[in-house]
Amino acid sequence: SHGVPLYKAPEQRQKWGEVQVLPHIDWGDIFFDLFYVAAAYNLGTMLMGALTPTLWPRGVLYFLGIGGPLFHMWEMKLTYEARYHVADYSHRVLETLRVFFLSFAVLHITPLNLMSD
Repeated sequence: SHGVPLYKAPEQRQKWGEVQVLPHIDWGDIFFDLFYVAAAYNLGTMLMGALTPTLWPRGVLYFLGIGGPLFHMWEMKLTYEARYHVADYSHRVLETLRVFFLSFAVLHITPLNLMSD
């Protein structure tokens, strides 16, 4: 059978000295990036709402506290997929969970007065 396996170890995309090959971009990558467009919009809206003399320190703290982990998540996915190719159901499930948690985090980036007590 030549179907997709339940689990397969990630394969290195290219070896040292080989001709560089650009990876294929699929709909999942573009869909994942669109969440970051929404995150940037929501973070910008939250930060703009905090531009008052009393709220700006909290706004900057929330911006860094939310934007930093989201950026780290994007960076880790980018560096992993630049090095390895995966084609199995286990990694697809993990990717689906990653997109779900990212979308949940982006959905809950709201103006500062709604996020703070």
